[in-house]
Amino acid sequence: MTPTNPTEVQMKLARECAAKAYRDADPTDALAGYVEAGEMDDDEAVQSALLAIQATEARAQGFTDWRCRMKEAERLAERLETEAAAWEHHGNQSEWRETLRSAAALIRSQAEELERLRGALAKATDPTWFYHPDNMESCQFGIWDVIDYYDLPPGKHVCEVECARTLPSIWCAVHVLTAEEKDAMETDESWLLTEHATEQAARAALGER
Repeated sequence: MTPTNPTEVQMKLARECAAKAYRDADPTDALAGYVEAGEMDDDEAVQSALLAIQATEARAQGFTDWRCRMKEAERLAERLETEAAAWEHHGNQSEWRETLRSAAALIRSQAEELERLRGALAKATDPTWFYHPDNMESCQFGIWDVIDYYDLPPGKHVCEVECARTLPSIWCAVHVLTAEEKDAMETDESWLLTEHATEQAARAALGER
């Protein structure tokens, strides 16, 4: 993915981030100065930082747009209910009133369901485990544990914390082959495997009930 039409503010921040990355790697690296001065905007570090900045701003804007859409849906539902109430004294328009009220209820229920799904998606992407970049074998359950691993001296520091999250289990239907079966299939594999989303599906694949 390539950054698109960056603003001057975005470019300035990207240069600063890239320059800092170079200085953190090697305080004597002259590239940091060129990057910060805007003389190496095509540099991979600058472009990567710019892409991250634009992605972060897009996510923030998407959240704002989402809230606006939810408010618009509620205002529409309220207008429909107000319109239905205005027809309350028209006895021959009961079907019209119910249609308006049903539409308002449907809008609200769909907005609530979308909000629920959005919350579930956000929760699904929350990190579950945390790692020091140089010690990926050591799984930690909190950011503080990773910071403690850095063993930082007094002062101010910027630290990277790698993240991972849980995913649903993969259920495998495994058929371990006998020597006769391997010969019949003309294979050197010791077993056959298929992947499934549920235990029931895996058992069904093996012919179990």
